[in-house]
Amino acid sequence: MELVIELSRSKLQNITFTPLLVIATERSSIVFIDIYIWEKKKKTMKNRIVSSLFLLFLIGSSLATNQAYYGSYELPLEITIRGPLEASHETNGFVVLSRPHLTRSVLSGKVNQPMTGDLFQINTQIIVGNTTFLVQVDTGSLLMAIPLEGCNTCVESRPVYHPSSTSTKVACSSDQCKGSGSTPPSCSRTSSGESCDFQIRYGDGSHVSGYIYEDVVNLAGLQGKANFGANDEETGDFEYPRADGIIGFGRTCSSCVPTVWDSLVSDLGLKNQFGMLLNYEGGGSLSLGEINTSYYTGDIRYTPLVQKNTPFYSVKSTGIRINDYTIPGSKLGQEVIVDSGSTALSLASGAYDQLRNYFQTHYCSIQGVCENPNIFQGSICYSSDDVLSKFPTLYFTFDGGVQVAIPPKNYLVKAPLTNGKYGYCFMIERADSTMTILGDVFMRGYYTVFDNVNDRVGFAVGANMSTTSSVGFDPAGGVNDSNGSNQLSPSLFLFFIISSVISCIFL
Repeated sequence: MELVIELSRSKLQNITFTPLLVIATERSSIVFIDIYIWEKKKKTMKNRIVSSLFLLFLIGSSLATNQAYYGSYELPLEITIRGPLEASHETNGFVVLSRPHLTRSVLSGKVNQPMTGDLFQINTQIIVGNTTFLVQVDTGSLLMAIPLEGCNTCVESRPVYHPSSTSTKVACSSDQCKGSGSTPPSCSRTSSGESCDFQIRYGDGSHVSGYIYEDVVNLAGLQGKANFGANDEETGDFEYPRADGIIGFGRTCSSCVPTVWDSLVSDLGLKNQFGMLLNYEGGGSLSLGEINTSYYTGDIRYTPLVQKNTPFYSVKSTGIRINDYTIPGSKLGQEVIVDSGSTALSLASGAYDQLRNYFQTHYCSIQGVCENPNIFQGSICYSSDDVLSKFPTLYFTFDGGVQVAIPPKNYLVKAPLTNGKYGYCFMIERADSTMTILGDVFMRGYYTVFDNVNDRVGFAVGANMSTTSSVGFDPAGGVNDSNGSNQLSPSLFLFFIISSVISCIFL
């Protein structure tokens, strides 16, 4: 950073050039700020003191302005519709669908059953080699997968990866030949001359397979070498036409190919954390490396990760509160994960059944809750947003005393219909008994921080978001750790020390 103070040409007479070097610390790094001061030869000591204090004030103001962005790299996010829902007909204030919509999530190699509830995906751009790809951002998977040139089963009319002089096809015998997060490679380390392969099966029934490559990638201006999957076979509707591929932001495991983000962290010495802001207008932002304080209001409330050796951001929920009724955390299954690759709020069967029973006991006055067809069948959407005011806010509580409010506008999502209109569709679905998935409808309106340094996930209300969103303490949840956003950065602390010393000496 360079600060230059200049005088007009008419005032340059009898003025000398004096260099002043100020050293400040910013996040354990040394920053050299060259300040060029034009001053008159015959200035009085008082004027010198005033000038010095004024310069220090300018330095402090500059540091205060830029500290939130120091080391932070930004990517725009786009929330893309997978396709309009098929509307059959309208009746009594809601739209009857021809068939339920599908969801996807990369959870294991055995995922092959479609689930209801998925409408949207979160996309961004990445450059691999010399080609730009639109990819889905998925915190529930690891390996980036993009189509390879020569893939006969890949959908045409989209970019493909072209291996070049900067790329390397990873050998089966290489230490870099690891699993995709879903399955291990089929070849063995003793295989001679074979290439490292991968395969991934998705929740919507699509499947990709291919080979692991290493090449130069560029993510938000961060450039380095990374491993990824290049698809030479695709079945089903893998990503197309919503995106060209998928990029995993899950937690790298010892037996898995490192994520692109983890590779950049290692190569460039970045802080291994990122924040995701999702709004209600179909967009958002991804901040890499450092937290961007302009993306949220209040404090970030953190909850620790409970399973640190899995690819997922797995947290412990202590329950769901609806008015004065609480669904205990034990009903949410063995694992609760925060997953941007899933649209819906997928509750473990025990929690879902209790929520449905509560709704059908206390909210039968709302059409579509108790009669057939109803919202729990995934076969209807409401015609008007007037219904939002009739449903309750759900309060999810987490270990560490964190409480996150999920208002009706989150779980009754506005979605396009084939009749050209919009519907408000119930986005809470029933999963199996073992797992709850907090998809992007849970994250809407919030700035969600995935902190791999301290093994935790944080939530804060997004800047300029709905007043119905809130993050706070759960009175029964114990002590909570905020982000320390009100603490001084090292550079500002040094600035105040220098100012105080000069003031004591000269004034």
